Amino acid sequence: MNAIFCPSVMCLAMDNLAGSIVELEEGGIDRFHLDMMDGVFVPNYSLGIQDIETVCRLSNKKSELHLMTVNPGRYVRKFVDLGVDIIYIHPDSDYHPSTVIQQITEAGAEAGIVLSPGISVDSVKDLLRISKYVLVMTVNPGQAGQTFLPYVREKIMQLVSLKTECGFELGLDGACSPALIARYFPLGVDSFVLGTAALFGHKAPYGETIRELRSITDGGAAVSQRHTIRFFVTDVDGTLTDGKIYMGENGEAMKAFDIKDGYAIHELLPQNGITPVIVTGRQSLIVEKRARELGVKLLFQGVQDKLSFLRKFVADNALRPDEIAYIGDDASDADCIKYCGIGACPADAVNSVKRNADYISAHPSGSGAVRDFVEWIIRRRG
Repeated sequence: MNAIFCPSVMCLAMDNLAGSIVELEEGGIDRFHLDMMDGVFVPNYSLGIQDIETVCRLSNKKSELHLMTVNPGRYVRKFVDLGVDIIYIHPDSDYHPSTVIQQITEAGAEAGIVLSPGISVDSVKDLLRISKYVLVMTVNPGQAGQTFLPYVREKIMQLVSLKTECGFELGLDGACSPALIARYFPLGVDSFVLGTAALFGHKAPYGETIRELRSITDGGAAVSQRHTIRFFVTDVDGTLTDGKIYMGENGEAMKAFDIKDGYAIHELLPQNGITPVIVTGRQSLIVEKRARELGVKLLFQGVQDKLSFLRKFVADNALRPDEIAYIGDDASDADCIKYCGIGACPADAVNSVKRNADYISAHPSGSGAVRDFVEWIIRRRG
C-alpha cells in the first residue's frame, strides 16, 4: 500500500486557489484536507464555507473535512451537499458522537474521528468500529506550524495494533515532516496531512516535493524488509514473565511463563529465519531450564548494562543494530529499544519505554506480549 498524502488547504494562498489545486493534483497528491474551526472548540478560524465549496467544485480528488467545531452534526448535511467526501469529527466536541457518525454515513459521506493529544484510545474504543478513518493529532489542534508532541507516540502505536481488527485507515495530522513520515509509515500509519513541515513554504515545486516524499515511503514500505530482522532479543522479568519474583526459603522459587510466548520463540522465530536471544539482569536456574525447553542457545544472564551488551553483540556478530528486534519493559530497556531496528514493550511497561517503542502490545507482561510482537514482525515482512 502506498502512503496517502493530504495537503492542508489552509496553508495555501487563497489568491490563487484554483491554480494551487491544479498544481497539487498534477504533483500527485491523494486527497485535499480541509480544516474548519469555529473559534470556540479551538481558539482560531480557518477555511470558510466558500473556500470549501471551491475546493470541492474544482478538484478531481477526494476531499476530507476536519471539523474543529462544537455541535458538528449541524454542519454535516451542508458539507455533504457541497461535495465533501470524508468528514472527521472530534468525539469530545459533541455529547453523542456516535449519532453524528451515523448522520455522516446516512448523508452519503464517509465518517472519521480525530483524537486530540489529550484524548485516549480507551475513551473512543467503541467509536473505532464505526469509523472508517481515524486521525491522530500530533500537535494541539487549531494552529499550523507546531512541533510534534512525543507523548502521542504511544497512542499511535495502540491504534496501529487495532486498525486491522477494527477496519479503519490511520492518519496523522500535525508536524508531518519527511522524517516523521519515514518513521511512521513503515510502522503502519496510512495517511499524512501535509502542511508547512513537509510541503508548503518551500522553494521547490509541489510535484518535486511530493516525489521526494514518495521516494521516502516507497523505499521504506517495510523497515524489516530494508534490513531483515535476524535476531529477536527479549528481556525476562516483566516481559516473558509477569515481573513478580516468588521467593522461598532457599531463594527464587518460581517464575510463570506464558505458553503462547514459548510457541513464538520455539516455533515462529526459527520458521522465519530469526534467532531468539534471551538477556536478563538476574541469574536464575529457572530461566536456564526454560531456555533449554525452548531451544534458545543464546541465553545471557547477569547482564547489568544491556545496551553495552547489545553493542558488543552487534560487533561480535558483524551485525547492524537494525537487524535486531528487542522487547523489554523497564527503564534499563529504553535505550536498547532506541538502539535496535524495531523495539517493543508489553502493555504495562513503564512510560519511558513506551515513549520509545515502535510497537506497544495490547497484552501485559507474561501474558502473550512476546508472541504478539513476533507475529507483528512476521506480518510486516509479508
